[in-house]
Amino acid sequence: RGVSVISQMPTRVRRPARSPQSRFDWLSQSPAAVAAMACAGCAAVLLFVALAQAAGWTAGGPAGSETVTIDWAVPVPALSSGRDLLKTPTGVDNQPLRVLVVVGTRPEAIKMAPLVWALKTQGPQHGIQATVLSTKQHKDMVAQFLSLFEVNIDKEMDIPDSKSRELAYLTADVMKPAHEFLADFKPHVVLVQGDTTSAMVLAMAAFYQHIPVGHVEAGLRTYDMEQPFPEEMNRQVISRFATLHFTPTKLSACALLAEGIPPEQVVLTGNTVIDTFKWTLSRVLSGAQPEAKPMSVSDKARSDAFASGVQAHLRDSFSASSTLLELLTSIKGASATDVDTAMPNFVHADGRRVVLLTTHRRENHGTPLRRICAAVIKLAAAFPDVHFVYPVHPNPKVSETVTPLLGDLANVHLLPPLGYDALVFLMSKSVLVLTDSGGLQEEATFLARPVLVMRKATERLEGVIAGAAELVGTHEADIIREVTAVLNDTAGKYRSMARRSLPYGDGQASIRTLSSLAMLKSDILDRTLRAGAASAPGTGKPEAAARQMNCHAALELTLQYAAASEAAEHAAVALDTPEPGTAGPDPAEMSSPRLRASNP
Repeated sequence: RGVSVISQMPTRVRRPARSPQSRFDWLSQSPAAVAAMACAGCAAVLLFVALAQAAGWTAGGPAGSETVTIDWAVPVPALSSGRDLLKTPTGVDNQPLRVLVVVGTRPEAIKMAPLVWALKTQGPQHGIQATVLSTKQHKDMVAQFLSLFEVNIDKEMDIPDSKSRELAYLTADVMKPAHEFLADFKPHVVLVQGDTTSAMVLAMAAFYQHIPVGHVEAGLRTYDMEQPFPEEMNRQVISRFATLHFTPTKLSACALLAEGIPPEQVVLTGNTVIDTFKWTLSRVLSGAQPEAKPMSVSDKARSDAFASGVQAHLRDSFSASSTLLELLTSIKGASATDVDTAMPNFVHADGRRVVLLTTHRRENHGTPLRRICAAVIKLAAAFPDVHFVYPVHPNPKVSETVTPLLGDLANVHLLPPLGYDALVFLMSKSVLVLTDSGGLQEEATFLARPVLVMRKATERLEGVIAGAAELVGTHEADIIREVTAVLNDTAGKYRSMARRSLPYGDGQASIRTLSSLAMLKSDILDRTLRAGAASAPGTGKPEAAARQMNCHAALELTLQYAAASEAAEHAAVALDTPEPGTAGPDPAEMSSPRLRASNP
């Protein structure tokens, strides 16, 4: 019914021992004090909660911490009563609910595709009519990906096309056509996904016309407006406009409750990207590996046709390097069902391995990206048997930095952007994922691929706290040290990170979201749901719900992670090595097992 709780196992986590004078103990503050802190911009009082998904998972805090038990089987309280949420029918049950689904970029299409499919195929029997609107930011990529789910774009907005568009111009370009379209189409609810600028603008345009907004992947937070930029601002702003919040994890649900969002408007669904990833992975790995000759698919079932199409696309994607294609197809790699993630499964018979590398975030443009490239240069020299496969983002600020620095390295493969099927295939063969992407953190964790996140902060702490991902920042020495530790399995680092887990969902998020819309149809049509917060942070029903969910137990643990990340960043700045072209650590030393674990 849209309220299913993903985790059912009590989990023990560690939190720092609290001082009686802790200023972060927001649940013990008076409402006036909480409001004052919020008005002062004290974002640290807004909490995260570490989500664990399987028995035996623990999250180790720093020294001086105490162990507490959190019962993750407690759902968002107001949703636990299911149909009790629904009001007495008001005569609108026979009126179709017009749902407008907005997609603009490739990441939005990837995460919205299974939801669009569910709304289109199963929505009508629940009185739901779905229309897909494209903002045309990534027009061809969006249409291509949605077609894999046999759904089409119904409406398009007309905005100028620019790969390097300034944010202010993008916002202006989207707002006017969005306002005009909504005024003409008059949907009952607008669904936006994630944290793109177009999602924020569509939510604002809908709010201006008093149209309810549903936010898919709601509640992700870093509380650092620069990390990531501008996504952190976008998603916080969308929460102010939204009336329905479809959260991927309990951590994100708790974050919204801490901000005063009404608990009856928060729905724990899981992340739709896991729906997409599972569906794609099963088809990518369902048939033979890419072959030398195209397969005939004229008489095959739809799934076989998709699998063959994937193989053809993989041949095209990696055709620039026959050596790379041979390497990928010869590695056993991950399975859609097998939980054996031992290192030998990701090693070619001759010892070669693959690392998937991606970078694209705005905050990493310039110096951070050059530092990342410097680390890759040294790692490529230290590990000649490791092939770093880098699908380069089309943004000139990325490609014009990366190509001159990495383009001539024998074991670094710079590829054009890959289709999602090819990216999933590549990930399934990789021993390690080195990225600044948010989505890859979720997908790689599901596939039990160790993830090193090249960012100062992440809004997806569940994987970090579970030990499946690690924040390494963008400083050269930090990246070299942690990549080396994973590749060498120093102190069992690879084995500890390569564990299959479900911190971000179980593949049923789209069905839960559809069910929630069906349950709340009367409320949406009657306009009884309110946008934004219902009370000041730390007061009223959201506070009671947070207490019932035991949200507060992990507050200081999460703050400790933030403080540790900040401290590591300051230390890395002080120890920064020179940029590419200047003296640095000897690659031969980096290849020494004795020095890999201790090299700074």
